[in-house]
Amino acid sequence: MPGAGSGAGARRGNALLRRRAFRYAAIVPASSMPAGVSLVADNQPLTPIVNTLCGLLMGTEIGDDGIIAIAWCVGIVLVGYFWSKRPFSRNSTAPVAAVATK
Repeated sequence: MPGAGSGAGARRGNALLRRRAFRYAAIVPASSMPAGVSLVADNQPLTPIVNTLCGLLMGTEIGDDGIIAIAWCVGIVLVGYFWSKRPFSRNSTAPVAAVATK
């Protein structure tokens, strides 16, 4: 794992990634998960995106997953756009320093 700094850090990071992978219904069927984890796995952006890509690559039907994946991507882009724009659109209350002339 890049930037881990030690073997222990790399093992800890690897364990976190492995646990996170099982929250996605695209990797492990959501029906085999506990109720709370299944709810999260079914309602997060990675599952419909992976299902859509698998369906398109394997030539199988994608159903509503394509539309849901596009909606998640557009929503994430819009939130990121407005969130990144927010710090730069604030009006400064401090007066602008006068430029000294010679």
